[in-house]
Amino acid sequence: MTKFLNSCATLWHLFRVNNLLIILLTLYLLQYFLVLPILNNNAYNNCFSTLEWICFVLSIVFIAAGGNCVNDCMDRISDAVNKKKHKAIGQNFSYHTGIIIYYIVTSIGLLLAIVPSYGENIPWLFLCFMLTTISLWQYSTFWKKTIFLGNLLIATLSALVVILPFLIPINMYKGTNATMIQDLCLLMSIYGGFAFLLSLIRELIKTMEDVRGDAHAHCRTIAVVYGIKKTKKIVLWLTAIVTIILIITTILLVLYQKFIFATYVGIAIVLPCCLLLYEIFKIKNSKNCHNSSLITKGIMLTGILSTVLTYLFLLK
Repeated sequence: MTKFLNSCATLWHLFRVNNLLIILLTLYLLQYFLVLPILNNNAYNNCFSTLEWICFVLSIVFIAAGGNCVNDCMDRISDAVNKKKHKAIGQNFSYHTGIIIYYIVTSIGLLLAIVPSYGENIPWLFLCFMLTTISLWQYSTFWKKTIFLGNLLIATLSALVVILPFLIPINMYKGTNATMIQDLCLLMSIYGGFAFLLSLIRELIKTMEDVRGDAHAHCRTIAVVYGIKKTKKIVLWLTAIVTIILIITTILLVLYQKFIFATYVGIAIVLPCCLLLYEIFKIKNSKNCHNSSLITKGIMLTGILSTVLTYLFLLK
């Protein structure tokens, strides 16, 4: 029994289940508080049946879980330094077992992707899932070890999770209702851009946090090549840009008399961004990065929860 529980705990860590739950929450909120209200307001139906929607969501979750698994498999050398106490591969599972788990989980994800792709005749959707799978493998084996490109790839894939629920109805109903398509494109740009920038910031923070192990594994990440000091400056600039955009958003909401929404953005998103700027500024070495990473994840969560207020104050 103890061995079984240990295996479950290891799989939980290997798949990063906490992150997968955030993906589930993100997809649910985007679909039911943004996409469907816009479609229903314009007398259009959901693009997917219930079964197709469930398969679409689970496909993303399984492919993401596979990506996390193969990442741990390929990170054995750097994790020997960065994660001495929390190694799933090499401590609880062998490398070969990890690869087998990766193939099983990823195959399930791709099989699930067939249902919405075939059911609604969207071949590009399955191609998108295939390219994502290939990209996650390539990231773990090659791109992660390069300067900035690996961080850019993960930020793009994170944004894709947010973009897809909008992109499917945009593609399906293009040329039918210009106002509806414009609304979907606007929200896709706002939330997709937010996801991209926050993911990029978090990825760069993680390169600073993992710099010792990455250097040990001969990776050429931006923190290894240019050092923590220069990487910190880039992260500070990116965070400052996000914070300024959010402050402008808050002011616009006040001008349009959306006071409750403005209060939420100010307290739940802008203030944590200011705290993040302070935490990043304090970073001196890799040991000071953990708080910044946690705050960034918290901002992502409060950002996606703003979909409820977007629905209540702008779409309802």
